[in-house]
Amino acid sequence: MSLFPSTATARNGVLLDLGEKRATLVLWQKKQVVLIRTFIHGSGIDFGSPPSAPFRTVLNTVRNTVHAYQVERKEFEAPEKVLLTGQGATQPGVRQSVAEKLGIPTERVDLCKDDRIQLGEHIKQVWDPSLMDNALSLVLDYSAKGLGPNLRKNEFKVEKRSFYRSKIFRKVAIWLLLIAILWAVDTGVNTYFLKQRAAALDDRILLLFKKTFPHITRIVDPVKQAQIEINELKRVSKPGQVVGMNSRTLDLLLEISERLPKSMDLKVSRLVIDPNSVRIKGDTDTYNTVDQVKQGLEKSSLFKTTTISSANLDRGKNRVLFEIKLGR
Repeated sequence: MSLFPSTATARNGVLLDLGEKRATLVLWQKKQVVLIRTFIHGSGIDFGSPPSAPFRTVLNTVRNTVHAYQVERKEFEAPEKVLLTGQGATQPGVRQSVAEKLGIPTERVDLCKDDRIQLGEHIKQVWDPSLMDNALSLVLDYSAKGLGPNLRKNEFKVEKRSFYRSKIFRKVAIWLLLIAILWAVDTGVNTYFLKQRAAALDDRILLLFKKTFPHITRIVDPVKQAQIEINELKRVSKPGQVVGMNSRTLDLLLEISERLPKSMDLKVSRLVIDPNSVRIKGDTDTYNTVDQVKQGLEKSSLFKTTTISSANLDRGKNRVLFEIKLGR
């Protein structure tokens, strides 16, 4: 309705397009179109004054339609003005006939009265607003909105699609899915290599533990067991305790040498002396030699217990690796 400058003061009104074979009713409330109806009256109708019977029928139908709409709407406001356009609006006396029949002030529509519309001099001479305003209104509506008239009705009407069914959403979803797949693959690969690295480190820790503490045969937690062994060595290696035992170190070495015959095939690679025990680590030719070493040291009065902590065959050198613990 914004195309009609004369409606600036009319919040409610009726537009009546009187065509050759049909009449169209447009009802607006608060400057918003609320009802559109078309009535077919046939050709050859006389819209002049006094109004003919077919024209009176059209006006009665218009009045009844507006009244029926008024009954159905509680907030209905009575039309303030009737605007006429179309071929029938060009006939003399039609404006008075409509005003008398409907009881509403009536005037003809002329879009060219708007200051925004300028006609050339040669067009003004042949311009008839009642016949040409319909075509002009389509052009103006197209220019204002950037869209032409919507002729797609019912099942052919343009439907507003959900964003989740749009092409943009599908493209975004596909990209997000690809990113998620790549992230999952990258995470899986990293996890696999981390597990492989952790397994390799565990194997190295176990191998180092076995080399460092060969007397321990039952391995459950290498790191924890190694910490226990290290703490034990720190405890027995405190300065005060070492000084106290230096006076008897030579006696212990002499006692061990005297208990082991010189003819025995024996090589000592490590000797640890602490206040509570003596550990002898080395290698010999046979298991029987290990037993002989144990039996010889058991006869000493300096040692309360003699225990073979380990005895294993080194197949590469064909020697027996052993460790004996002497309790003091």
